[in-house]
Amino acid sequence: MTSEQLLDLDKLRDEDIQKLKILEDDLYSSVKQAWFEDPVKATAEQKKAFKERRIKLSNLIEDLDTIRIEKIAEKFKVNESKLQEGIDELSKTIKGISSSIDTLSQIGTLISTIAKILPLV
Repeated sequence: MTSEQLLDLDKLRDEDIQKLKILEDDLYSSVKQAWFEDPVKATAEQKKAFKERRIKLSNLIEDLDTIRIEKIAEKFKVNESKLQEGIDELSKTIKGISSSIDTLSQIGTLISTIAKILPLV
């Protein structure tokens, strides 16, 4: 499979996850909860089936989210050396900036000292 096909599959999966989350929101809505709690409208069998649908849907979404997280973790693992190189370069840059700031601070202190001396002359 090409990377473009994989991206298309990822997009479809994400769209399906979004649809499932919308369905989950509906199943947990106040309207559905009111129906569920009304003993006249919902039979014991319907309540049991309703609970099972909620649990099954929540588990499915959790499984899909876990797969997505595992894929992200795998991408980090594959690119670990490049990430480490980037972090190392960033550390060098930060140290260089820090060193420059220290140098500027020392120059500022020196100028301040000179400014204190010059008016006395």
